[in-house]
Amino acid sequence: MVKRKKKIQRKKNKAEDKKAKTEKRVNTKKVIWTLVIIVLVLTIALIFLIFREQISAEWDILTGKIFTWKGMTWHKTDLKGFTIYSSELAIYRPVEDRTFYYTLNLRNDPRKLETIMADVESKPQRMVYISFESEPLECTDSIVLAAWRIGDFIDALGLKKQGAFANNLTNNISEVYDNVSHKIKNCSHAEEGTSVILLKESDTDESYVHQEGYCYVLEIAECETIETSERFVLALIETMSREPLE
Repeated sequence: MVKRKKKIQRKKNKAEDKKAKTEKRVNTKKVIWTLVIIVLVLTIALIFLIFREQISAEWDILTGKIFTWKGMTWHKTDLKGFTIYSSELAIYRPVEDRTFYYTLNLRNDPRKLETIMADVESKPQRMVYISFESEPLECTDSIVLAAWRIGDFIDALGLKKQGAFANNLTNNISEVYDNVSHKIKNCSHAEEGTSVILLKESDTDESYVHQEGYCYVLEIAECETIETSERFVLALIETMSREPLE
């Protein structure tokens, strides 16, 4: 009887040992898998931190937030109510003999602006007058931004600028825009050393840009002042990129 009890006890002990070993193996596997998952998560996090900018840039390219157009890299930024297209430029200023780094910001997709015809043959002279005929001034929702866009880029080129009227405007127009110089400047005043950028109403139903000597004429249809001014800046950049450094 005693021997039988001992035999039963040994079997019971073996079963308990086997169960304990099994639980130990299971627990060991759990620990190993937990460590593997932790290491994997940390590795992924480390890779993301190291290549965060590259991953972000690749994603932006895939989603269209970064694109290349005419040798320029553009960044699309969605703000509340509107979108900005930005590109970094390196502009050489021969008078100062230095390179100026400038961020060009547009309200319109530069690729879509190509629908506006532009013929620009050379960069502006040292002195630039931004001149207006009366009709574009009536586009009150956009004329200020268009004038700023042109003026800001002229500043980036390191040139002197001044506002003007193309002809004798009526007094009420002059009073509304009394912050603009009342000098009269049009294409007849464009000469060596002096350029005129003239904003006028288009003689067709389409906007377009053309150059007459040292005068740049922005023909604006249906108050496309911002679009036409931005198209002019892009055409000027393209022309300047083909010119040799002075």
